[in-house]
Amino acid sequence: MSLAKKRSWCDETMDPQQRQFASYNFDPPNSIFCSPETLMELVQQDSGGWSEKSAFNTTRKIQGGVPRFKLISNAPSQEPNQGESNQSFPMDPNNMFNFNDNMEHQPFLGPAVALPSTAMASNRKVEMELINPFARNQDRRHKFSRDIIIPPVNGEISSYIKVKLRVPKSQNDDQNALHTKRGCSNSRTTVKGEILAMAQHDECVKHAVVALSGSYLLDYNSQQGLRDRVNYHYDQAKHMISVALRSRQNQDIGQGDNLVAAIMLLLVDDCVNWELRINNAEPNWILAARLAKSILDNSDPGYRYWRPDNTQYSAARHGYANWVALACILSELVTPLASRGNPNAYGWLLAGTQKESWKINGGTGLCPKLLHIISQITYLSVLVKEDSSMAPIYAAKVISKGLKTFHQWSELSDGYPSAEELLRSCDLDKNGKVQTATKVTELTGETWVAAAQIYLHCRLLRKPRHHPDVQKTAKVLWKCVTMMPYSGTLFTSQAPFCPIFIASLVSIEKKDRMIAEEWFTTVGLKGKCRSSVPPVWAAVQAMWTWMDGGGVSHVFDEGVPVHKRPSWWESMVDQLIATVGYVSLT
Repeated sequence: MSLAKKRSWCDETMDPQQRQFASYNFDPPNSIFCSPETLMELVQQDSGGWSEKSAFNTTRKIQGGVPRFKLISNAPSQEPNQGESNQSFPMDPNNMFNFNDNMEHQPFLGPAVALPSTAMASNRKVEMELINPFARNQDRRHKFSRDIIIPPVNGEISSYIKVKLRVPKSQNDDQNALHTKRGCSNSRTTVKGEILAMAQHDECVKHAVVALSGSYLLDYNSQQGLRDRVNYHYDQAKHMISVALRSRQNQDIGQGDNLVAAIMLLLVDDCVNWELRINNAEPNWILAARLAKSILDNSDPGYRYWRPDNTQYSAARHGYANWVALACILSELVTPLASRGNPNAYGWLLAGTQKESWKINGGTGLCPKLLHIISQITYLSVLVKEDSSMAPIYAAKVISKGLKTFHQWSELSDGYPSAEELLRSCDLDKNGKVQTATKVTELTGETWVAAAQIYLHCRLLRKPRHHPDVQKTAKVLWKCVTMMPYSGTLFTSQAPFCPIFIASLVSIEKKDRMIAEEWFTTVGLKGKCRSSVPPVWAAVQAMWTWMDGGGVSHVFDEGVPVHKRPSWWESMVDQLIATVGYVSLT
């Protein structure tokens, strides 16, 4: 089956010969390119995704000089040039894929809609029984009073999620009753905009919002009355999620928004209340992220459309879909590789126009396209682990080349084509920090690009921490971090938590580790705000001790095939889970 037919966005009435050579006009904003074939389709097939018969037919077509895949659109067709069928392509003996000399003129992974594929109704599977992970939690989640950390200043609690306390002025009101107003400093985040609007009309979302907000307030007010109310709202949200999961309607196409929003809120609650997790068990936040992803997969509005770029998403769904994908994809960075990944996972991340997929999301700090690329790196790492095919390595080189000039944009600016230009544009105060939300957003986005590069080098290509490529990229990441404030109004949920964790793991110089220590201690300890920073800082220190003591191999030979190099990242993940447990990087 041709790529176009599989995607279901070609003209079925077009003559097959014309359809094969139809053109697709696509101008990517970044210099990420690949061969005429859709790169990940080739990776899939080289990894055993086709039969001997199809492989024979494919080989015969290649030998005849006709590419196996052509990108199809509704653009006017054009006849092939004379002699094109006799054109020869250099062959890779390992996978029989044709990579011609003009691959730099082709779009990376085909057009923006080529990967992931269009959501097809024939592939849609609805889960008959979805399990609520929060049901494992006992009633009265917050059983004990907490030590008061620090009084809030003017009622403001400075943390990832900004909370404001308002004490009723009426003398008739209970002086212990606290009305909470929850939101984020960044007005572009999902929480302040769409989810709070959902809470006005959906009881489950309302209970989840209050339960999460209350978990922050308990650090500032230990009274029994407040703790009882927080427990009540948590139990109500937990119960309503279980009821909603039994309704097939929430898995219908375009449905389930309120359910996913409530799950996401309790997911965050589990991340920041890490001391309440069940010991020696997979944490609820991982299970909840997978649950939310399953609902998003089943209810994807893309099933209604032939072209993914025409898919209509609500602002709320777009916002929390990015956050759910962030939780799922980042959990894969610090958990063992699956036995077989899904190359078309997170298809709903790239819904909408091609330009929108490169726009930095206000709640995550990076664009959906970059987040999707990180998931691809994990998928390719699975393939390298399972076989010795060269196709994942070709894909890795293409991705690596594109990340060097990855260009994101935001509502605040058009961004910069390189890290060097961005750093030169920064106007710093006397403390060496940028002073505007625009620069914080740009620098945060660049730290994610650098983190993706480090992840690709270390996990996929298996380069050690000391490798020049790894250290050079880490220096750029730390440079961006030092220019951003670690607290205050410009420190929001966009903070590059995961990039800092990745850079910390590969830091070998004392200067770099001092930057990491300053950030973690300022945010997690001196900042006195509830977050998942403290356990991650403990994990970083434990991994430094283990790796410096010879826990991972530093041997590297460029001539050794990638699949035969020491997979030190996998050893690190095993050690991390065995000694520290699962860490949340969201």
